[in-house]
Formats: sequence, structure tokens, C-alpha cells
Amino acid sequence: MKITKNIGNLFLWLSGADAKLIEEGSMLSRTERTKYIGLGTTVLIPAMLSFFASSYAASTFIKTPYVYIFVGLVWSLIILSIDRLLVSTLYKSVLHGNIKFYAGLMARVCIAIILGMVMSHPLTLFIFNESIYAEAEATHEAEYQALVSAYEKEQRDSLEYRLLLAEEEKLDIQYETITKERLLLTCLYELRTNEASGVVKESIYFEYIGGERVQQSCGTSTGYSGQRGRYADILEQARRVEESIAAQDAKFQQDRATFDTSMAQFNENLANQTSRIEKNTSIDYLARVNALSSLIKENEHVRSVYFILLLSLVLLDCLLVILKAVLPMGSY
Repeated sequence: MKITKNIGNLFLWLSGADAKLIEEGSMLSRTERTKYIGLGTTVLIPAMLSFFASSYAASTFIKTPYVYIFVGLVWSLIILSIDRLLVSTLYKSVLHGNIKFYAGLMARVCIAIILGMVMSHPLTLFIFNESIYAEAEATHEAEYQALVSAYEKEQRDSLEYRLLLAEEEKLDIQYETITKERLLLTCLYELRTNEASGVVKESIYFEYIGGERVQQSCGTSTGYSGQRGRYADILEQARRVEESIAAQDAKFQQDRATFDTSMAQFNENLANQTSRIEKNTSIDYLARVNALSSLIKENEHVRSVYFILLLSLVLLDCLLVILKAVLPMGSY
């Protein structure tokens, strides 16, 4: 019984009432006591919600549990003190006019609205924690990829990379030249066969010039076999083409190996530099706030719940002032 009475006195204190005066000076002490205990409860509820919300908010940038719980406790005591002040200093009196009373009421309602909005934000962060974390993580990943892409673009616009591209174009030209000579050599082999067989036939091959397939001719066999024909000349021409292909191919392979080494070194340096770009993995309070703002803009469900919660907490904090104003004036 004594414990219950002490708890009731605590709620009376929260409401700003004097338990001793209610018991001694009120004709309806039980009724008045119940009324002010109810008011004390409306003071305690926002403070409790504020404790959980502020502790969670502090935990996003403070990793020590004792510290962020202490921060939540201090903030909830601040809310508790302000709400108690709002209730205890608002009272009806036959000695003062209604204008003064309602002016004080409106001022306290405005303060209560501000407190409700302050409490609602970290509480919303707590409710949508998983969605906010996923959104913040996706944002960090996008920012990281943007930094990497920007750096890679900067490097690929550098003089070193442009020189490598120029070398690659030269290698493409060398390879195209070798390919053409190999087609010519194949055609000469066919011409040699036709010349040795004693038939008259033009030997042709196709190559691509400017993206178009163009017919080329390497000669026509004379139809005379042996010394009267062009077999020896064709054979010598084919030998010169073979030597040219072998020399160009050797140079191409050497240049290609040098280019591949340089390009591999460039890509390795690029990968090393991009790996040094720090990826922001810290999802602190500000990151969560930004993620919540994005979710509110993009997700209608989150937006609806957010505003319902905001309105509920604002009304909850205003409730204690409104109750004090609308309850009939008692003997206390």
C-alpha cells in the first residue's frame, strides 16, 4: 500500500501538483489525486519514448552502450522537465482573465508541438531501421562507384593512356597489313599451282578496304608449264612475300608483347589506385537521416507512416497541456 502511494505521489509530482495539499486541503482528495496522477502519466510517457528514441539515435555514432544509454537518459530527463514545466505552470484561476490563460496555453502548445517533432525523428529512424540501413548502404555504394568511375575516367583521359591507345592502333594496322599479305600469299600459291598445271586462269582474293569487301588479283597463269611459263617468277614473288610476312609478324609479336606489358602495368596501377579510394562504410546518424528523407520521397508507405507517427507524437505531447486546459477546475 505504501509503495502504491509513493508511486502515486511520484505521478503527482510529475503533474506539478502538491500531494500534501491535495490530501489536506481538498474536499474531494481522491478525485483530485486521480486526476493529477493521470496528468503525471501523460508527462512520463513522452519522456520514456524520448529515452528509447534518443538512445537509438546516439547509438548510431556512439558505440559504447553505457554512453548512449546515458545520453538517452539525459535527453529524456530534459523532455520530462520541460513537459512538467508546461503542465505545472498552466492553471486556471478565477483571479485572472481568460486572455492570459489562453495566451499561456497557446505558447505551451507550440512548445509541445516542437518537442513532439523532435521526438518523432529518431523514433522513425528506429522503426524503419532495416529499410534505412539498406538505403544508406546503397547510397554509399553508388557514391563509391561514382568516385571510382570518375578516377578511372580521369586516368583514361591521361596522356599515358592516349599513347597506349595510339600504340594499339598501330598494332591493328600492322596486323591488317600482315593479314593482307597472307591473303596475297595464298593467292600466289594458287597462281603457282595453275602455272604448274598449264592452265590459263586469273587468281583472285578478297580483302576489306574501308569496311567493304574488295576483289584483288595477284595475276593470271600463262598456260605454259616449264621454262616457257612464269612459274619461277611466281615462286620468287611468293618467297619474298613469305619473308616479308615473317619479318612483319616477328616485329608485330614483339610490339604486341611490349604493348601488353605496358597495358597490364597501367591497369594494375589503376586497380591499386582505385583500391585506395576509401569506401564509406559508416552509416552514422546523418547518413540515416538522408536515407530516411529519400525513403519518404520515394516510398508512399514510408511517407504515410512517418507523418502518422509525427502527428501521433505531436498530439501525445500536446495532450498533457490540452488535458490540463479542458479538465474542470477542482478544489485543488
